[in-house]
Amino acid sequence: MILEKDANEKLKGPNAPIVGLILQRSHIVTGDESHYVAVIMELEAKGAKVIPIFAGGLDFSGPVERYLIDPIMKKPFVHSVISLTGFALVGGPARQDHPRAVEALRKLDVPYIVALPLVFQTTEEWLNSTLGLHPIQVALQVALPELDGGMEPIVFAGRDPRTGKSHALHKRVEQLCTRAIRWGELKRKSKAEKKLAITVFSFPPDKGNVGTAAYLNVFSSIYSVLKE
Repeated sequence: MILEKDANEKLKGPNAPIVGLILQRSHIVTGDESHYVAVIMELEAKGAKVIPIFAGGLDFSGPVERYLIDPIMKKPFVHSVISLTGFALVGGPARQDHPRAVEALRKLDVPYIVALPLVFQTTEEWLNSTLGLHPIQVALQVALPELDGGMEPIVFAGRDPRTGKSHALHKRVEQLCTRAIRWGELKRKSKAEKKLAITVFSFPPDKGNVGTAAYLNVFSSIYSVLKE
């Protein structure tokens, strides 16, 4: 605990990592925002600064460009971004505009995590399910955001069966915030400071099939990646 506190103290101040949060307006105006508050409090407790934004509709590219990017220097104010909406950046679940979203994210040019609250299941239903996340939610809130460039789709909030409101899953919120800060720290490092790990395909295991792939030259490809 002392080591963790010391590490958090080092993050604070002018060099503290800055994390942008994309929030859904409907959760805020209806008072269903406890899971948002939990993420903000956890990030700040870990020593990060937070810039939360939301849009009037389901196009979040405008607020991203207006509030997370310096209009003069054309550089981001933040080191990483978490979308807590679970939606694609532009269009939400009903309509997606991936080219526009990709354009906005390229301007932002920081790690972009799309976390998601449970929508089609209560917390208990999700925990007891052998399938895990509902297939519809996988399609709408995992697959579609990944087309924009979203990564690490961590479920960070559950849903109460009586009220229907969201509540934070605290261990997952902690994991999410830790990942966002570490991605932000990685973004700030020079290329020479970064370490790269490459996982080599090997299936079936123990059959001498390390690096095998159908009609692909695995080791030549790895060499090309490392050279680049």
